[in-house]
Amino acid sequence: MKRYLMLTFLFSIHSGVVAKPEVSPDCLQTRATEFQELSSGRQNTILFDSEIETNWLEWENFAKQATLLSEAFKTKGIQLIIVPVPTRVMVNPQLLDTKNLKQKNYASQQPNVRFKRFIDSLQKNRVSVINLLGPLRTGGKNNMRPPAFFSKDFHWTQAGALIASAEISERITKALPGITEKHYSIVSTGQKYLQPLTPIKKLNDLCKNPQEMAYASFVVMNDDTLALLNFEEEESDGKNSWKWSAGESVSMAYVSSSEVRRDLSIEFSNFIRDQLVSLSLNGKEVYNSGRLKAADFISAKIPLNLVVGMNKMTFKFSKWNHKDLASTFAEKDTRKLSVSFSSIGIDDKERSTKSTSPGLLDDYTPPVTLIGTSYSNYMQVSELLKGMIDSDVLNFTQVSGGIYNPMFDYIKTLKDNGPMAIIWEIPMMWSPEGANSEIPKMIEELK
Repeated sequence: MKRYLMLTFLFSIHSGVVAKPEVSPDCLQTRATEFQELSSGRQNTILFDSEIETNWLEWENFAKQATLLSEAFKTKGIQLIIVPVPTRVMVNPQLLDTKNLKQKNYASQQPNVRFKRFIDSLQKNRVSVINLLGPLRTGGKNNMRPPAFFSKDFHWTQAGALIASAEISERITKALPGITEKHYSIVSTGQKYLQPLTPIKKLNDLCKNPQEMAYASFVVMNDDTLALLNFEEEESDGKNSWKWSAGESVSMAYVSSSEVRRDLSIEFSNFIRDQLVSLSLNGKEVYNSGRLKAADFISAKIPLNLVVGMNKMTFKFSKWNHKDLASTFAEKDTRKLSVSFSSIGIDDKERSTKSTSPGLLDDYTPPVTLIGTSYSNYMQVSELLKGMIDSDVLNFTQVSGGIYNPMFDYIKTLKDNGPMAIIWEIPMMWSPEGANSEIPKMIEELK
């Protein structure tokens, strides 16, 4: 069986400009309010009201109660690591449009400063917390190029999820030495497959135009995930879709749970004479197209010898739009377009799993549990973490479950042999109202 990210290819150039559909601002501003209050920020950003209405007093209450919850977990031998997800305007206050009264008032609160104070209050009480503000702003240790958040949706992008996963994995490996000695990837629960994001789907329906459905950039197959890291946003003519690579190279990351051979199937169109396309896997070249003609359509199946954990694949291109006069095929389009991908996928074949204690599967508890929201669920953060820490991660994320429901539901299932660490991802755009009542219930359930 195969599961592909299928982007049926149809491409047109009009007057030397690559067609790229845009959503009418009028449509966004007048029709989108039918389902949630939105306002336009800077840099073509659409902001949700819940992003600019942070109740800082409620977050102070949350910090106090989270301290008590952390202590309760410690009595069980479990380390609680809280991962507050800052909003887009906390990461980048420049997105706020000061001509908008509500956004101007929120800007005066200095949301990035208030976020740091919230982090400090947790750290002061010896709660393990990860501050994502700086990494999401700068691209993290790997200097991820794409923006960390979508411009018309509050969730983080593939890049944002990878930045967060890298920060979390580093904290886990430092806090839990020897974790990689555990057996790998035996159980996994929770929602494995991506779901359409309701607000964005509604924008599509209302505006009759493609929007940032970039969640489709993930190919999800059982526990493994393929992420397209720095491709251009998906484009469509309403019937067919494609993704451009830009410049000299683009990358993909694949988290594999075992050493296995799989086939990568690709389809792309080239528009530049004498173009060379190559692919490397973990630094070793595995594909070379040879010299291509303009208008060549390439369909190839490339065998990959994957290693356990993170596998990095890099496409390299010898030419791109505007590199020189001979390479320019869309003069009015300023992007450095190289080739256009219409299909990228990895065969979903049965694979073996490794275990150092196969007779104890019924009693096995993964050393790390991820509890969270749609941020982690949509972008398969549990799968990214598995590869980065080389150990199993129990996925207990929920879509539309709020801040407290996923944690409370998990605590009800907690056995005596609990995990070594619990990662609790909490979005700062949601109100933590109810901390004084909800968290005490969790603590009582733990007793």
